[in-house]
Amino acid sequence: MNECIDCGDPIGIRATRCKPCRRIHRTRYERDRVARLERRPSDSGPETDLLGPVVDYMAGGTRPPDFSGITRQPKATRPPQAEITDGRVPHPRDRAPKRDLAGIPAEVRQDREKLRRELAKRDEADMSSWETMQARNARQADGRVVDFSRPALPALAARSVPRVNAIGQSVPRPRWS
Repeated sequence: MNECIDCGDPIGIRATRCKPCRRIHRTRYERDRVARLERRPSDSGPETDLLGPVVDYMAGGTRPPDFSGITRQPKATRPPQAEITDGRVPHPRDRAPKRDLAGIPAEVRQDREKLRRELAKRDEADMSSWETMQARNARQADGRVVDFSRPALPALAARSVPRVNAIGQSVPRPRWS
């Protein structure tokens, strides 16, 4: 335990004054600070608390320079540059918007040839006639149409990739798969 530096009462380890003495000390400090600010001479005077005495380095009898008629020079601005292009690639604002790839599975999107075929198929479907679309919908509604354009799903028990870790050891198949 420590003792208060003003009254000597026992106080906590980190404190230097007890609560009443701390309040009195803080009030006294604030009053002294306000009095110092009021006593301080103005900044235009020959001496300030912060800067010390002002030293006059001018030749005797000369007046200080007057900068009131001088205005600040405007900043130089760079002229706009022409866009530098080599002509091989159009500017981004001139490019056509990207096609909507929503609804295309990831394995098709990542294979460029499959993606090209899928987009061509979509474009063809959009450009087909009304009768062709109605006939296709009628066949699909029947439920007996087999589409061979899509690959068949692999058998559930078949493994296409051997399961090995980074060292080459086989990893057992989980029970639930």
